[in-house]
Amino acid sequence: MTTIDLLTPLTTLATELEATSTAVNAIEGTLTAANTQVTTLTGELADAVAKLAPVTQELVDANAQITTLTGELSTANASVTTLTQELADANTANDAMTTELNNALAQITTLTATVTALNAQLTGTPTA
Repeated sequence: MTTIDLLTPLTTLATELEATSTAVNAIEGTLTAANTQVTTLTGELADAVAKLAPVTQELVDANAQITTLTGELSTANASVTTLTQELADANTANDAMTTELNNALAQITTLTATVTALNAQLTGTPTA
């Protein structure tokens, strides 16, 4: 009859099981630490999101105000362009009227000299 040595394989299996159990415990510890870290980071993320919400709203409000002010600036620029053209037109009209006035003054001077000369002829007074 042959004797089967079961003790050696069982001892080997028990040692391997103990090593595996130790490794599983180490992995469970690492997993627990990782889960704790995930929980902590999730809380920090929630806090950061809560702090970011008002800043995001301020940014949205600021962008809306920029849009409004850009429209107002565009309207003001159009008014400046219109007024600049009106000023140029007024200056052109002023130049034309100044020329016309100067021509009228020259004509008045000529007519005044003519009237003076005619008065002198009628009255017999010499002209200067």
